[in-house]
Formats: sequence, C-alpha cells, structure tokens
Amino acid sequence: MQRIRKPSSLLQEKLQHSFYRRPGIRHELGVGEQSVVTPFYDPMIAKLVVKGKDREEAIGILKDALAHYEVQGIKTNIPMLQKVVEHEAYVSGDTTTNFVEKYLQETKKNVMK
Repeated sequence: MQRIRKPSSLLQEKLQHSFYRRPGIRHELGVGEQSVVTPFYDPMIAKLVVKGKDREEAIGILKDALAHYEVQGIKTNIPMLQKVVEHEAYVSGDTTTNFVEKYLQETKKNVMK
C-alpha cells in the first residue's frame, strides 16, 4: 500500500508545483502525500486536464503532459492513455465510450494486469 496523507492547502500547492507545468495543463489531485491507497483504490486518484486552441494543439499538449506524468507506488493506466492519444481514430475525433474495446482491447489487457 502507498501512504499519502490528505493534502492541506499548502501541501496541495506544493504538489501542484512539483507537476510538469506549461500553458494548457491543469492537474487535479484526489490524494496527497501519505494518503493510503489500497489495492481497491478508485482509479481516479488524479486528473490531467489539457486545453489548446484546437483539438490538434490539445492532443499535442496531452501527449507532452503524459510523457512527463509520474506516479510512484501504484500501477497506472498512463501507458494505455498514451496509446489512446496516438491512435488515428482518437486523433480524428472518432471517440465513443467503447473506444478501448474497439481499438485497444489487447493494450487494455496488458496494461491492467
């Protein structure tokens, strides 16, 4: 288990400054230093939000942010997200709730082991 304590506003600010920063990127945290993350953790421990002048720019920012994103102590789906944003269907806007099942089922199996 990874321990991360609930972030105070000062700790939250400190954590925000440790993330990769550039225009168009926002990090939202659900955990902080020394909170307990059990094997049954909610997969939404943090959220990466990006914004660009258009889809192409936003995808570029997202690719860059994912390349720099680091979570220690637990397994994440960052490698799968990187495959999603590289996929031609995602880039073209062909995204639905069954995107992973339709295009990345094998990747999902490998990432979620």
